Amino acid sequence: MKKPLLLTILALSILMIANSGGPGAITGRDRTGSPIASGSCNNCHIGGDYGTEVSVSLLQDSREVQEYIPGQAYTFKVKINTNNPAERYGFQAVALTDQNNDNAGVFGTPPAGTQITNLNGRAYFEHANKLQVDSMEIEWVAPEAGTGTVEFYAAGNAVNNASGSGGDDSDVLDVPLTVTESVASGLTAVRQLNLDWQIFPNPAREQVWIQVNGPQPAAGLQIRLLDARGLILQEQALDLFTNGQSISLGKITSGLYYLQLFNSEGVTTKRFLKLN
Repeated sequence: MKKPLLLTILALSILMIANSGGPGAITGRDRTGSPIASGSCNNCHIGGDYGTEVSVSLLQDSREVQEYIPGQAYTFKVKINTNNPAERYGFQAVALTDQNNDNAGVFGTPPAGTQITNLNGRAYFEHANKLQVDSMEIEWVAPEAGTGTVEFYAAGNAVNNASGSGGDDSDVLDVPLTVTESVASGLTAVRQLNLDWQIFPNPAREQVWIQVNGPQPAAGLQIRLLDARGLILQEQALDLFTNGQSISLGKITSGLYYLQLFNSEGVTTKRFLKLN
């Protein structure tokens, strides 16, 4: 008679411990409170008194934005606010299109203690183990032109680090963070340029080369170098009368960067890695 009870207790204990590795990675579930979520963290993490409130923001050069430029890199931030400091923290977040809840944009390299979990064609940014910090940031590259409004959903936990999930406190966003697709000059939507081009080498050290293939594009193309936050580091004109054009990287540190070709008609973006 005791065996079923022991198995039930064991199963519940494994589930509670496993969720410390991220609900998406371990249980395969969306707990963000999105339209496609299967419940929320409140299903298990209850009984605590931390006054947990989760908030998210989209940043460009430390400034909050409410619209995105297609292909542009931004910083996505999740913050778990509490009345009293918790022993550990956990979270899950996702970016979805407003129209049909498809995946929107691309998350970059997850920082230590976090991970990107893919579920049903959508990327979830979540904890990989119990975190000692109450805020997490990651690069997010905006989707292609024509995607439209994007909504960010998130859930956060403040936990007491004891076995089980009692004494914890969780929250989901009351409303998603909504960012709209930017428009150029307030009228014409920013478009993706249909341009055949490449950058090399990748990774690069001292310089990176840009080469445009096929028929020459319309005049007026500019080159823009951006860091992982979307901060513009350099801008210069593209010389259409050469087989390639180099960009000096000697003054920038190692990390992830972006090159854009753009003109009045639109923009196209590629990423590369800078090595020391």
